[in-house]
Amino acid sequence: GETIKQAEKLARKALDTALSRGGDQAAVVNENGEYTFFGGVSKSADTKNRIKSRLWASQLLHMARNCSRVFVIGHKYSDFDSFASSCGIAYACDFTGVKANIVIDEKTTLAQPLLGDFLKSEYGELVISPSDALRNCDENSMLILCDTHLISGCDCPELFDKTDHIAIIDHHRLNSGAHIDNYLFAHNPNASS
Repeated sequence: GETIKQAEKLARKALDTALSRGGDQAAVVNENGEYTFFGGVSKSADTKNRIKSRLWASQLLHMARNCSRVFVIGHKYSDFDSFASSCGIAYACDFTGVKANIVIDEKTTLAQPLLGDFLKSEYGELVISPSDALRNCDENSMLILCDTHLISGCDCPELFDKTDHIAIIDHHRLNSGAHIDNYLFAHNPNASS
């Protein structure tokens, strides 16, 4: 950065990125904003704890209750863990009285067997297409992105232009190009699918 304040902000972002990638490496930001990582060969230490999870869940629920509608969406070519995590979040919202829809492209999902069974269940009506979500999403809606932190890598990135109420839940190592600063972000790279 050109100033101490800018350098501190970049250093904190590099530290947060290194910690969210497992905490066993160093991240250095060059003048172009690109990261170089050093280390990362040991098993990651789990820094997530119950208190942090509960606080995050409380924030998520508070945010969802203050929005008109919730859309839960996973990554493109959704696999079993992407679709299942979306189902779990939608069910948790429903359990607490918040209506949520699962946005999934039924033509491109890799979780077709699971999706087929889900559509036949009592929760099948929660599933909507990306085009239906685009028609119904507005500035008072909330989006919850599951199993990825890359908005460009989800089934309907255009949804994220419609609202600022966004939460991200992911367990993959952070991509250095991820823009997550303004979102409610739950991340645990030590959690498995």
